[in-house]
Amino acid sequence: MTDTIDAYVKATDEAADFVTHQLAKIYPQALEDIDDLFRSVDNRDPELWDELDVDSEITVDEYEVEEDRDLDWILGMAGISAASLTQFTIDNAETLIFEPVAYKEQLLEPFKLTEKQLISAGKRGAVATADVVTEFVTIKKRFLTDLNVLRKLDTVELYRTLVRYDAMIPMDKLMADAAGYVSRMTAYRAGSTQWKEAVSNLVDFNSKRALTGMTRRSVERIHSYREADGVGSVKMVWIGEGGKNTCGFCLDNYGVVKTYDQWTQDGMPGADICAGGDLCKCGLAATT
Repeated sequence: MTDTIDAYVKATDEAADFVTHQLAKIYPQALEDIDDLFRSVDNRDPELWDELDVDSEITVDEYEVEEDRDLDWILGMAGISAASLTQFTIDNAETLIFEPVAYKEQLLEPFKLTEKQLISAGKRGAVATADVVTEFVTIKKRFLTDLNVLRKLDTVELYRTLVRYDAMIPMDKLMADAAGYVSRMTAYRAGSTQWKEAVSNLVDFNSKRALTGMTRRSVERIHSYREADGVGSVKMVWIGEGGKNTCGFCLDNYGVVKTYDQWTQDGMPGADICAGGDLCKCGLAATT
């Protein structure tokens, strides 16, 4: 029994690590693509940006010549940042969201643990950093097929669906994070070397955390929703995957059983009340 629980915890830990692995593969290109979305309207998705309530026709270069930098200026720059990050995540949903979800479900499918075993696994926490598998032969054949409903949606429909699952970082949170960083740029003269460096730092600094957060949040929320089959009364066990950096909120929930609806009300892994926020590696497992 202990071996089974250890294997299950290791599998959940490996699934969490895979999110970081996927992002690491795509991140160098991400910086270029997000920077392009900052500076040019050519590759922007106007319908998605309209859904996000951000003007898709304004570029960073237009802000570069604006000397009167007030709150509207800060919010406008923050909007470009948030919309660019969101579009990049949606455009790369296959790699950043769907493949990690499929990989996690493939890893955990063989385990049919009782509620008692799941509670024990939930209290155990991460056992080790696992070797991450990078091939998707089995996954593409079966598990990604199960995600075809999401894969066939257009960008706006996919965004709305992920928001409904609470699987995307809220736009207002992205805006607030970006605005906090952009506000520091008001100390630099428009168009100066320092200003241009600050824009590059905004792409680099804001992108990595936001993309990691979006990916982890999306994977966990979609997986939990599918585990519960969207039924609010399904019981779910909190599985700790955070290791030594786990926050107090998560530690208190290790091995706790609540219904899916209760978790959504009280705070799921990665909730705002969690110190790890969207970078949280904990998850939920359904039980009968």
